[in-house]
Amino acid sequence: AFSPAGSAGFPRTWVAGEMQVFLWAFGVIPLGYQTIGISFPSCEAESFVLRDRGHSLLMRTWEHTITITRVSERETRYTDRVQIDARALTPAVRVIIDALFAHRQRRLGMLAASNTLAHSSLPAVPATAVRIAAILAAICIAALLWAFGLLSVPH
Repeated sequence: AFSPAGSAGFPRTWVAGEMQVFLWAFGVIPLGYQTIGISFPSCEAESFVLRDRGHSLLMRTWEHTITITRVSERETRYTDRVQIDARALTPAVRVIIDALFAHRQRRLGMLAASNTLAHSSLPAVPATAVRIAAILAAICIAALLWAFGLLSVPH
């Protein structure tokens, strides 16, 4: 989860530019500050693209591109593309990110299948070995960052 750095809060509508946020793994494990860098690259007429080129102490490079493309009158394609560089921790971070985006894609698929925008219609996803492993990996990453003085918690 992210929390905005400062009192401004998140924008109602994202605009191009940078924003500082504090990153929390699973809402409780502090991972430090990250810059979110939003841009809207040019795209085809039937598509919308939002790109976040962020960075932090942990994440040398975070590039998340969301592409939404109209396929037909009744069909839309949603694509996430994530590229990261977390230095030596890249393999562990990649496992966590893959698990989180797989969960996100499952939830979006259920939302699309239900043909509604109400989150209350989505069933809860039970804890799995992958989610537990992701939590343990996040704890280990946070401990390593703290041990090397790369992690600070906002007051």
